[in-house]
Amino acid sequence: APVLAVTSATLIGFGLTALATWGSVYGLILFLGVPFLTGFLSVQVYTWNERRECDKCLWVSVWPFLGIGVLVLLWKIDGIICIAMAAPLAIPLGLLGGYIAWYFQPYKSAVLVTSCLLLLIPPGIVFGHHGPLPRTFQVSTSIVVNASPDVVWRHVTDFPDIAERPLGLFRAGVAYPLRTEIDGIGLGIGRRCVLSTGTLEERVIAWEPPYLLRFGVYSTPPAMRELSPWPDIDPPHLHGFYVSHRGEFRLTELPGHRTLVVGTSWYSHGLEPAQYRSEERH
Repeated sequence: APVLAVTSATLIGFGLTALATWGSVYGLILFLGVPFLTGFLSVQVYTWNERRECDKCLWVSVWPFLGIGVLVLLWKIDGIICIAMAAPLAIPLGLLGGYIAWYFQPYKSAVLVTSCLLLLIPPGIVFGHHGPLPRTFQVSTSIVVNASPDVVWRHVTDFPDIAERPLGLFRAGVAYPLRTEIDGIGLGIGRRCVLSTGTLEERVIAWEPPYLLRFGVYSTPPAMRELSPWPDIDPPHLHGFYVSHRGEFRLTELPGHRTLVVGTSWYSHGLEPAQYRSEERH
């Protein structure tokens, strides 16, 4: 019974995950509905002919996620980092689904009604919105530099290559900056921010030395390279779900020959249910 329960839930959960990702449905259905349904179905199968203890049911509701993760890797649907990021959300929802199925196991009619409601998830994937629904956000970082704006401006417009090795998630594939390139001085010139995954193509739309540099972004490379056994993995969420729109560096002169530098980026992020907001970082 446990093997049948885990196997059936794994295959159903993987099938729904594959359907959602291939259809670019990265939202509430994939990250909330599918994990809950997977945990619920595993325990429903496990308790169909015999009442089971709660702890055993919860264990049964967790194991399908290991199988789904392995299948997602083998079928080149996504990489290790994305699976690891989804796990803290998916596993608790699977446990919740398993607990509800365990709680209602004496009431077969209630389980059947709930199962019918959960089966609305596949039509939601097929007929729901496909692709990103991006919203634009703004994020700023700031630093005080012990130099005048004239000195800082030269480094803002043309700073050297970044030689330090990246840390943490950046080593695992998340994009990080390498250098910037600029074609000259003045309004309308080309600028490029070279990342580990590609190049942000930019054009200067405000040039007010030594206080303001603003640029529009016209192409955005992938936000990461997936960590995977396969070299050619290319999931849909790497294209169009994160888009950079523009950026700026604003310099403010401070007493004591110091300068406040505020860097601001405007971007769109189309993944749900992550709630990103405009924020200031210092």
